[in-house]
Parts: sequence; C-alpha cells; structure tokens
Amino acid sequence: MRATAWNQKTIEEFHAKKGLGVGMWGDHVVLMTAKGAKSGELITTPLVCGRDGKDCIVVASKGGAPTDPTWFGNIKANPEVELELPTDGGTEKFKARAHVVDDRAEHDRLDLLGVSGSLDLSEQSPPLVKAEQKVTNNSEHHQEDDHKPWQWKSKTGHHSPGKWNENR
Repeated sequence: MRATAWNQKTIEEFHAKKGLGVGMWGDHVVLMTAKGAKSGELITTPLVCGRDGKDCIVVASKGGAPTDPTWFGNIKANPEVELELPTDGGTEKFKARAHVVDDRAEHDRLDLLGVSGSLDLSEQSPPLVKAEQKVTNNSEHHQEDDHKPWQWKSKTGHHSPGKWNENR
C-alpha cells in the first residue's frame, strides 16, 4: 500500500538525508513499517519519536485530533513492526514489538521525556506506544550502545517535537 502524498514526501526526505534534519522534526523521525489491520499489506509511516534507551516512544496522536491515527490500530492488531532510525552514519533497520503503554506510572515517566511535546493535553494524554527492539540470535547489527538516549528539544531548547497530522 502506498503512503499518503505527505507521508511519501517525508519518507523520501528521510532516505535522502539518511534520517537527519527531516522537516521540522529534525533527527526525531522514525519510519515504522507495520501490517495493515484490514488490508494485511505492509504500510510504512513516518513518525516523530523519542527514545528511552534502545526503545522508541511514539505519541499516538493525529496532532491533537480526537481520533487515533490509522497506524495505531495497525500496531494494536499486528504488533510486530520494523523500525528505521537515524544513526550517526546513516540509518539502521531492526525488528521491534510495539505495544500501548497502559501502566499509568510508566506512561507518566515516558511523558516526562517530553514525547508529547507541544500537543494540547488539557483533556487527557494521548496513548503512548513503546516499540521494543527484538533480540535476535543471528549476526544482524544490534549493538546496545548504538542509540544514545535523548529528549525532545527544539533548537531553542524547548520541548517541542511539532504536531504530526497525517492529513496534511
């Protein structure tokens, strides 16, 4: 299944820039490929993510819209995903298992990393999704020290990942 025009443009920019300096999200974009809940087809979606060690944390929000993004339903139905992340020397792909962070204390801890950024959370916090890297026993590249934990920070130093809207 082909991505929307907006997503396809972001995917192309991600690959052209090796994941660094992508749009207003800078180095915080991850490409997540998941199986569609209805179609069964693989769908790649660019998402803004934060990191908690090796894990990716993504806010399941359509820029504060009252409905969940389509990818959220896909990962709830099919949690096995592939992530492509920027590294110092390019990008890295790996398999991960995505799940909704249901534990309130864990949700709050991750939210303190700034992953909700500039979203209006006055009503309630949107769901957070944690994608945990799968450990493999083969020779694929999975070095634990490759990913440095970081927080959302704009060039001005404010926590501000920007709003993601799939309908742009």
